[in-house]
Amino acid sequence: MNIIKRSEPVRGFTIIELLVSLAIIGVLLALLLPAIQRSREAARCLQCRSNLKQLGLAIHNYESVHQHLPPNNGGTDGEEMSNQGNLSGIVMLLPFFDQSALWNSIATAPNQGGFPGMATFPHPPSNLSILLCPSSPVPAPFTDNGLGGPSRSYHLSLGDWCGVFPGISPVLGSPASGAFARGPFSPNAGETRRWRDITDGTSHTVLMSEKALVISPDEFLGNSSHDDDADSPRQCRAKFGANYGGRGNRLGNGRLWATGWNLSVYTVTTAMGPNSPSCKYFTNATSRHPGGVCVLLCDGAVRFISDSIDTGNSESPPPATQYVPSPYGVWGALGSAAGEESIGQF
Repeated sequence: MNIIKRSEPVRGFTIIELLVSLAIIGVLLALLLPAIQRSREAARCLQCRSNLKQLGLAIHNYESVHQHLPPNNGGTDGEEMSNQGNLSGIVMLLPFFDQSALWNSIATAPNQGGFPGMATFPHPPSNLSILLCPSSPVPAPFTDNGLGGPSRSYHLSLGDWCGVFPGISPVLGSPASGAFARGPFSPNAGETRRWRDITDGTSHTVLMSEKALVISPDEFLGNSSHDDDADSPRQCRAKFGANYGGRGNRLGNGRLWATGWNLSVYTVTTAMGPNSPSCKYFTNATSRHPGGVCVLLCDGAVRFISDSIDTGNSESPPPATQYVPSPYGVWGALGSAAGEESIGQF
């Protein structure tokens, strides 16, 4: 005789149990997501530092070969359709970070490719990852009146001030130019330094820094108002506050990777703290990293500089000569190449 056993009914979740489970999952996700985001940002910051480290090695190798640092901007000049001396020093580093083929295509082109901001210049087929901070979204290519090309996040330092003063000799070059900078690089095409000229010490002088790429013409992180002058950091902040309200540079930071012609969006200075608004000659280091920026020092070290670093007296006018201490605190002193400041831990 077969005995049929009645199976027990399958018991499912009650609505209360399901809601409690979902609530627990939600709490766990709320706890885990910020940690995941912090981990991702830490990885992006690490990659940014690695990019700067490689560029630092490239600059040291360039200096060893050529016996001077690359110019902020240079190249051919005085010829019809030349690059007008506006080729960025970043481009001249190409052979020193495994981009010899790209450099050869530029160097052998008529007039070294012409103006480096034009879409017809021998650009790489896409953005070069070594020139981009992964924390900064990359904007669409800039196209206007034939201009074009990839972007870059990293820029050479002009020190704690770059200005044009009639009758004042520049750091290097002809006194007639009236332009000078207090950092490792000069605004004048073709003017260059050697490591021995960095008398403040290579471990205490900023060589390069990142600048956030532009997202909106009204935001200050990725932009600069190059048509407006300011005589001090305080005046610059007072003019622009948190945004530019349409007065931002139409290019935005780093939109045309090969050019060095526009100081406000292709160089950095250290007169104002990291992630401050920029205006003309006060062109500041900015980033999408929370709380600061990554910088490359002249000795090849890469440091993360906090937004809260000492910036000295924002009311002070910029220094008028090369060999005086920076009025802009530790951050300003890190920019000057020969200001004779004493800097401790930073």
